[in-house]
Amino acid sequence: LADVLVRDLRADARKWNANTAFDHLQTMWPDSQAALEHELVAGDRQSRKIAAQILRDNNAAPSRSLLMTCVDDLAEDWDVGARFLLSCNNRRAARYLIDHYRLASDLVRAALDSEDRQQRWLAMIVCGFARDSTVIDRVVPFLAAELRDGPGNARAAAVTLFRFGPPVIEALRAHADDDDRQCRETVRSIIERLEHPDRTWDQLQNRMPRISWTTHDPLSLGFWEATE
Repeated sequence: LADVLVRDLRADARKWNANTAFDHLQTMWPDSQAALEHELVAGDRQSRKIAAQILRDNNAAPSRSLLMTCVDDLAEDWDVGARFLLSCNNRRAARYLIDHYRLASDLVRAALDSEDRQQRWLAMIVCGFARDSTVIDRVVPFLAAELRDGPGNARAAAVTLFRFGPPVIEALRAHADDDDRQCRETVRSIIERLEHPDRTWDQLQNRMPRISWTTHDPLSLGFWEATE
C-alpha cells in the first residue's frame, strides 16, 4: 500500500490526492519508511520534497538521498505544487541539516555557491549553527553586509555569526570599523560577547544596537526564532 501511496505524492492532474496520501503515509509510519526513501530517488521533484518532509517529521535516520533532498529544499521552490504540504519546508530542512551536519557538510558547503539566493543564505545559516569554522572566510563578508541598516536580515546574520563561536572573531575584526553604524556596533558587540562570555548584558562596553523588536538580546535566539 505504501508503494502505491507514494506515487500519489507526485505532481498530476488530480486534486488533493497528494494530501490524502501524505496523511496515510504519516499514519502508516514506520511501515511507510522504505517506500518514502525509495521515492527520494524514483519520484519527481514534488514527491521527493513531500517524502523528505514526512521522513524529517518522523526523525528518520539521515540517508544520503534524504540529505541531498534537504539541501535542495533550501532553495526557493514556488514552482512546486502542494504548497500546503511543503509549508516551511526550507527551514525544516535547514534544521535537519544542522542536526546531521557531520554527514551533510560537503553538500551544504557546495550550496554556498548556489545560484539560488535563498539556498545560499540558508546554507550560511546552517554552517554557522553547525559551527563549521572551515567556511568562515567565505561567509563572513556576506553575513556582515546583512548587518547594515536597511532591508537586510540583520537579526539572523548576527545570530549566525555568533554561533560560529570564537573562531569567527578574527574575520569579524575587518568589519569592526564599517561605515554603517549598525554593522560596526553589532560586530563589536559580537566580538566582545565571544571574548568575554562571562560578562552580563549590563557589563558590556559594546551594546547590541536595536536589530530586533522581540528581544534586546538577539544573540540568544535559537534557529527558529532567528529565521522567523
